Amino acid sequence: MGLLGLNFLPIAIPISFLFSVLLVYGRLSSDSELIAMRAAGWGLRRLFVPALVFGFVLSFSCLYITLDLVPWSSHSAKEKFHRITGNKLAGSLEAGTFTPGFYKLSIYVNEVNHNTGKLKGVFIYDERNPGYPITIAAKEGSLVPWKGKDNMTVAVLLRLKDGSMHRAPNLNDADERSQLRYQKVTFSTYDLLIKLPEISPYQTSRPITMQIKTLLKEIKRTEGKSEEEQFNRELRSEFWKRITVSFACLIFALLGVGLGIQKIRSVKSTSFLFCILVLLVYYALHLIGINLAEKGLLPIAPTLMAPDIIFLIIGIFLLRRATKS
Repeated sequence: MGLLGLNFLPIAIPISFLFSVLLVYGRLSSDSELIAMRAAGWGLRRLFVPALVFGFVLSFSCLYITLDLVPWSSHSAKEKFHRITGNKLAGSLEAGTFTPGFYKLSIYVNEVNHNTGKLKGVFIYDERNPGYPITIAAKEGSLVPWKGKDNMTVAVLLRLKDGSMHRAPNLNDADERSQLRYQKVTFSTYDLLIKLPEISPYQTSRPITMQIKTLLKEIKRTEGKSEEEQFNRELRSEFWKRITVSFACLIFALLGVGLGIQKIRSVKSTSFLFCILVLLVYYALHLIGINLAEKGLLPIAPTLMAPDIIFLIIGIFLLRRATKS
């Protein structure tokens, strides 16, 4: 949960910052502190500087988080999930007990080490091919993770040692197999592959899990390739989403000051209401823009920059109007 929690920081930080700016400047306005400061020679532009400085600092902090920490946390969470999924195979076995339905295998072990995945006294009945069931007996075995292209566990090898494999046709099935004879094969090492279908959605790297260097490299690699046009749009959308969302704090500094200095009665409730409305509209526009950009209906960069530009214009307008008044 800690790794996945980093994914919410680029959203949680702007939300907190916007509410803080609205609350602080709204309190200054409602208590007539702004009037006193301006009477003492403090212009509104000077009062805006602290919010602007914090907005810059938080924006570049969010940029670092979105470019590096969020992809790292997503990748690490996926890797941890795969590791747990692979390790749970040993945990599902009990010594001295038949375990039916073990990925379409019936397996019995005399001893099992749940930490290392080492097995002793292994007996397996493999009926994944109903016409030719296989019985395997081995002195010992181990569960070995099988890594995919992205270094994630996509399957597990059940590595058996010093045993024998017995194979015979299913006599209940048919006449064409009735001529086949019983077969026995002894082995020193035999690998039985166990696929993990439940983690298949994670076998392909997604743009959200890519570090910025990998993301830019993939954008360059897929550029101009018609068969990977959709993937290229998703990559470029992810890149521009990270950039534009990172500077939300800077936009909210302008917007928060412009809205906060308005004359209001209930500062907390009104600030909370303004915050919710701004966030709903801002992130709704971002989601709509990402959807349209990934479908190729609109150009990616201008579409994802549009919410920032719109709210930047609104913030400047509110600030200028407050300065004149």
